[in-house]
Amino acid sequence: MYLSKEKVTCFYCDWNGRKDKAKDHCKKHHPGKTFKLKIVENNMKKFFQKQINRETARTTDVINDDIQKQEEQCSTVVSPSPSSLSNFHVSPPSLTSICTSPTTNSVSDQLALVMEQLKKMTNAIDQISLEKTKVQLSSSSSQSDDLEQMFQNITCSNDLYMLKYLETNSQLDTITCVSCFKFKKQAPKHLLSTIKPSFGVFEYFKQDLHQIQSQRFRSLKRNLKLHYENKLHMWCVEEDEKVKQEVHDFIRKNKKAGFNIGRAVLLCIQNGLGGLKFVHTLNLLDLCGASIGTYRHSRWFFQELRSSMVTFMKPVDPITRQQRPIGITFDKVTLLKRTLQVTMLVIMIDGQLTPIYLKSSLCKTELSGEELAANCVHVLESFGLTKSMLQDKLTGGAVVGAYIHMNINEHLCNNIGIQQNWLTISWDIAHLLELAIGDIQNQKKFNWLQMIIKICAEMMKKYSYGKHSQLRVYETILRNWKTLYVLQEKDDVNMALSHGDISTRTRQKLDAQQKPGDKNVDSVTSRQIKSLDFVCTLLGLYDIYSILVEASLSVQQVNKYPWEYDYSIEYLQERLTKSKKNKTQQLYHDDK
Repeated sequence: MYLSKEKVTCFYCDWNGRKDKAKDHCKKHHPGKTFKLKIVENNMKKFFQKQINRETARTTDVINDDIQKQEEQCSTVVSPSPSSLSNFHVSPPSLTSICTSPTTNSVSDQLALVMEQLKKMTNAIDQISLEKTKVQLSSSSSQSDDLEQMFQNITCSNDLYMLKYLETNSQLDTITCVSCFKFKKQAPKHLLSTIKPSFGVFEYFKQDLHQIQSQRFRSLKRNLKLHYENKLHMWCVEEDEKVKQEVHDFIRKNKKAGFNIGRAVLLCIQNGLGGLKFVHTLNLLDLCGASIGTYRHSRWFFQELRSSMVTFMKPVDPITRQQRPIGITFDKVTLLKRTLQVTMLVIMIDGQLTPIYLKSSLCKTELSGEELAANCVHVLESFGLTKSMLQDKLTGGAVVGAYIHMNINEHLCNNIGIQQNWLTISWDIAHLLELAIGDIQNQKKFNWLQMIIKICAEMMKKYSYGKHSQLRVYETILRNWKTLYVLQEKDDVNMALSHGDISTRTRQKLDAQQKPGDKNVDSVTSRQIKSLDFVCTLLGLYDIYSILVEASLSVQQVNKYPWEYDYSIEYLQERLTKSKKNKTQQLYHDDK
C-alpha cells in the first residue's frame, strides 16, 4: 500500500480516512490549528496483537522443550517393568498452565507500560505545543505593545530616527523602508496580492517639537504603524536579518582567527604603524603558526567596521537630542603619475574627535573645484552617508590653500544642496604648520637666523670637550633662566620680526612704537651675542623647532592612516608640555 493511501486518524476529532485527504479535512474543520495525525486504532491493535502472538508462541516452544527434556530424564533414570507399564496411567501435565501464566502476565504488563509511556509522550508533546503557542502569542502581544508605545513617544519629525529600517530623504520629502525596498519583489505571491507598487514609500512631513501635531503628521504615524504591522514588511525584515546573519556567521566562523586579527589591528593603531605594517603583521602571525583564517577575513572585518560606523552616525545623540555633526578634510596626492584625492571624516565619538579614513579616489581633473567637490561627495555617499544626511550633519571642513582659492565651499554647498553660510571651510592646521616650518627653513627670508647660527657655532667651540658638551652648556645656563626669558622677549623676538618676512602693517606698528633717539633694534651688541644666556636661548628655541619639524614631517606623510596623525600631534603636545614643565621647575629652583 502506498503511503498516501495509509489509514490515519485526525488528532482533534474521530475522523478516519486516507492520509492524502487528511490535510483538506484539517483546513476545513480545524482552521488555524497545527496539522497533526494519529495512527488508526485498528492498526495499533493489530501491531500489538502480532507482538502478543509472537511472545506466546515463543514461550510455548520453550515450555514444550522443557517438558520433553524432563520426560527424557525420567525415561533414562527409571526402567519400569512390563506389568507396571500395562497398569501405568499418564496424567496430563500441569506444567503448561503453571509456566504460561507468568509469561502472559509479563507480556500484558509490558504492553500496559508501553501504552502508559505513549500516553505520557503524547501529553508532553501537547503541553510543549501549547506552551509554544502561548509564548508566541505573548511575544506578539508584547511586540505590539512596544510598537504602540514607540509610536506614542514620536512627537516630532526628528523622533522618526527611532524607527528601524527607515531612510529619510528631506530633499525629496520621502521616507523609504530599506528592507521592503530590497526584498518586496522576492516575496511570495500571496503576500503581494493586495500590495501597491508604492509599498514602503511615504511622504515626509516636517514637524517641530514645540508645535501641536498636525493632521498630516498624525496620518504619517498611522501609516507607518500599519506598515510595521503588515505581514509583507515582517517577511522582508526577516529576509534582511537572514542576510545580515549570514555575514555575521561568516565572521564568527573562525573566532580565534578573528581575535588574532583584532589584536593585530589594535597593535597597529596604538603604535601608529599604518596599514602596510598591518599586512606585515598578518604575514608574521601566519609564519609563526597563528590562526588568521584567510586574507579575505581582514577585508570582511574592515567592511563590518565601516557599516557599524555608519549605523552609529545615523541616530540622534542621546544627550543633546540633535544630529551628530560631521567634519571632512581632503587633499590631493600624486601616486605613480596619477592624482588621487584622500578623503577623511571627523566625528565626535564618546566626547573625542575621531578621524576616519574613507577612500583615495582618482581625480578626473585637479584644476576644477566643482570636480573635486563632486569627488568628495561621491566618496561620502559610497561610505553610506546620503545627501540628506550630509545636509543635516555636515558642518565644516579643513583643506589646503589651493582648495580655498578654487572656492571649494561654494561647490560643496551646491552639490549637497545647502546654503553657503551653513558650511565652514578653513585652513588645515597641519598644512599651516608645514608652511611655517618651510618659511623658517628658507634662509632668504630670515637672514638673521643664519648669522646667529654662525656666531653661536663659534661660541660653542669654547665648550666642546666631547659628546656631552651641549649638556654642560644647558646645565650652566639653566641656573639663570629668567635672564634668558627676558632676552628672548625684549631683543630676539623684535629682531626676528623686523628682519623677517612680515606684513607692512606690522612693520609700521613696530616703527611707531620705537621712540626717536633709541638704539636701532636691528643691532645686537657683541656682549649680548657672546653671552652664554643668548646661546642657551637659541638652543632652547632650536629644541622646540626640531620637535615641530619632526611632528610636521610625520603629519605630512600621505600614506598614513588617521590614527597615526592623531598620535603624532599628541606626541608633539606631550613633548612641548614636558619641556615647559622642566624649564618652569628649574626657574622656580633658581628663584629660591
